[in-house]
Parts: sequence; C-alpha cells; structure tokens
Amino acid sequence: MVAASCGGGEALPEPEGSVQGAVGTWETGPSVGTGVAFMDTGNVLGENVFVGYAGFNINLAQAQAWVATLYDARLRALGVRYLFAVQGPADSLYNGLEIGNSKIAAALNRLVSPRMGFIVVAGHSSGSFVADELLQQLDTGADPSGALGSRLVYFDLDGDQRYVAASGINRLRRAYYVNAYSAAAGTASYNHAVMNSLGAAFAGKGGTYQYEASGSGCTGGGVFCVHIALINTHPHDPQNGSGIDYADFGGRPVNFAWLDAKEQDAALGQCNAAVSTKGAILYAYALLGGCGSFLGAPTTDELGTPDGRGRYNHFQGGSIYFTFFTGAHEVHGAIRALWASLGWERSALGYPISDQHLVQGEQRSDFEHGSIALRADGTAYVVPPPSDAGPAMPADAGPHDAGAHDAGPGPGGADAGALAFAAPPLRSQVLVLPGARGPAADGAPLEGGCSVSSGPAVLLLAAALLRRRRALARSEV
Repeated sequence: MVAASCGGGEALPEPEGSVQGAVGTWETGPSVGTGVAFMDTGNVLGENVFVGYAGFNINLAQAQAWVATLYDARLRALGVRYLFAVQGPADSLYNGLEIGNSKIAAALNRLVSPRMGFIVVAGHSSGSFVADELLQQLDTGADPSGALGSRLVYFDLDGDQRYVAASGINRLRRAYYVNAYSAAAGTASYNHAVMNSLGAAFAGKGGTYQYEASGSGCTGGGVFCVHIALINTHPHDPQNGSGIDYADFGGRPVNFAWLDAKEQDAALGQCNAAVSTKGAILYAYALLGGCGSFLGAPTTDELGTPDGRGRYNHFQGGSIYFTFFTGAHEVHGAIRALWASLGWERSALGYPISDQHLVQGEQRSDFEHGSIALRADGTAYVVPPPSDAGPAMPADAGPHDAGAHDAGPGPGGADAGALAFAAPPLRSQVLVLPGARGPAADGAPLEGGCSVSSGPAVLLLAAALLRRRRALARSEV
C-alpha cells in the first residue's frame, strides 16, 4: 500500500528568499535546497534539530506553517533550535526525486556539535518517501562518522518505506512507525497496516505507535481524515482532510502526541516505577535507550541541584543533568567519577554540555569550562580550554554536600553510541539584571517541559547570554 494522497487543499503563496515566520526567519532558495526551508530559531535550550517532511502536494508555505506551529507547541521545550520544513512530493510515490535532500544532509553535518543531542526526522504520508531518500543518503556516504545517524530519531507518520534499506534504519538511534485510530469513528488511518508491519520489522528500534484520534471529529470511513489527524488534531474535512490542515490550526491544535512516542517505548519500560523521571531528562534518557541503555534503571527521583541552576537524575550506570542553558546530557563511567570527585556541577568545570563522544581516539565529555577525557588505560583526566587562565581545578573543590547527590552509581558501561566530532567548550557567563525574575528566584529551576514563552525577559536575557558564550567560544578556536 502506498502513502495516501491527501491533496494540496487551499494552497498558500510560495515563499522566495527570506520569509519572516512566527518564530524567526525562514531561509529558502538554491543554497538551502529545492523544496526546503531552514530556520535557526536561536533557542537557548539546546541545539537539537527537527526536519519535517510534508505529505503529497503540500506546498512549502504549508509545510513551514506546520513546522513553526509544532515548534511553538512542543519542539522549543525539547531544546530544538534548527528547523527544516520540506514541501510534499509532486507525485504520491516521489518518483521525481526533486527535493534537495543532499543540501539537508550537508547542513546537518555542518550543524553537528556536542550540544546537539538529537535530530528528529518526521515524514507524513508520501513525505515518508522523501525522508527515506535522506536516510538512504546518510547510509551511503553522507554520514561518514555516524554522528548524524546515532542522533537521529525517525518518525514515519502513516507513510511507507521505499528507498532506504534496512541498514539505513538499523544505524539510527530510534525509529517509530505511527498510525492513528478513531474508536469513535471505527476507522484506522490509511496506512495503519503498513505501519504495523514496519514497526514489527524494526521493533528493536522503537516499533509501532498508535495515536488515538477519537477527538478528531472524523466520521466513519474517514480514513484520510484520521490519516491527517497526525498533523492537525481536528481536521477541517471529516472525511478526507486537506492541505489547509497543515496551515490552519486556529482552534485545532497541532498534533505532537507522536513526538512523545518514546514515553511508550518498550525500551523505557517500567524498570523502576518508584522514582520519577520527566521532561528533558526523560526525553534524553529514552532516546539513549531507557532501561536497556548503559544507564540502566533510575535510582533517584528528578532532583534539583544545590546551586539552584539545574535538575538531575541518577541511574544505575550514570547520571543525566539539565539546566536552562546547557540542555540535558548524560555523564557516566570514569568521567563521571572524576567529575564527582572534583565537586560535581559546583567544580570549576560546571555542568555537562555534551554526551560522551569520541575525540581523536579518546572518549570525552564536554563541560561549561573544560572537558574530561579517558586515556587508553581507562583513567580520566581534565582537559581545560586552551585560553583559560589559572588552574583547571580550584584547590578547595570538594565533595557535593547533598547526600542523595553523592550517593550515585558506580562506574557505568561503555557508550556504544560514541560520536566522532569535537567542539570547543563554552564558558558560562553570569549576567544579573536588577529585579529580573529567573529560575532560581522562582524556587525551582526551569525544566525542559516548561513553557518559556511566558517569560520574554528571561528569553531575551538567555539569548544575549548565549551570544556572548558563542563569541567567547569562537575566540578560543
């Protein structure tokens, strides 16, 4: 069965050049790629990426509207900074191969950094064939280091699979095959059987996820309506849906439930129901593989750090730390043990700004003020930034004074998802505005699941601080 033909619906004007969007400026044109729009939102919560492939005959403006709305509703809080919106293919099977996927692959390679925790690629309907082409390119030479595939989480939204080989899926971090069903209408989405089949074939990567669309307003027999309810929770046409569902979300919330399919992931499981893991920390944990990963089961609830800046969970094989400025990152093994001995986040290193990755043959984790690397014999050592003045570690760096914080797990296992890239660590800067309310002033740090749009002053402050940090990082290169 092929992906459904949803129709273009009410077409919006096609943009050209730079177009101001709801959350920033969309860039289009030959440098970005045919049928592709790109936006750097400047989000300070992270440097993650979302690539959204629209269905058959959906124009670029409609695809942009969908991705921008999804960003406001969910992606911003997950630390997504970079957005790609991709128009639908001109024919339902994407025989023309007309979309500029090679430009997307090249851009992803330029954007990759230790702070990029994940890349979400979502292909709806026939857009899944276009997404397939990108995954095929990554599998056949466009991702030589594996830095993209090991971060990439793929969501096939009631589409199909045509171009990418099984090897291209198996090299990804996760892959979910999403269908929809409306019990009220007694109708499943158009490609539900295909999603069930592909989900079974790649169950080890995530498998099938079903969205319950009973509140969609779709009527009996409205398979295309339920199909497009994965984009718009209440499609305009109760039988067929239409292209306008990508662009008009007034009173019809954008669907982001499938983005949280990882919370139903069998890999996450119920390995310790007695403790709480949530928000950005939960997302990072699930994408690493949850209970089945090197982290194992959580051993603490999500807790606040004594300095008031961050949140953390300890696990059997490591920890995940989150702050508003650094995002959520794991620390494990000998690197974690050395960081803990130096004083955790209150040491001169500060908070982690990357997961563990491979640099010139050594495993490394980057922190706000330096890095910790592993020698070949497994011993850990501090790698300070080249331009830092003074000693790397203060003489008084001692153990953390929070008992639960100190009682962490022992050394964890090796991280099989090691990545081959390096970037200079960032220095944190403290900027205080009289009378400004920040996370610490509220009594609890912001978490990844919070809404930051309600605090414009906080966002402006964060954006200014991030620009300062990046300027310093560039000066160190």
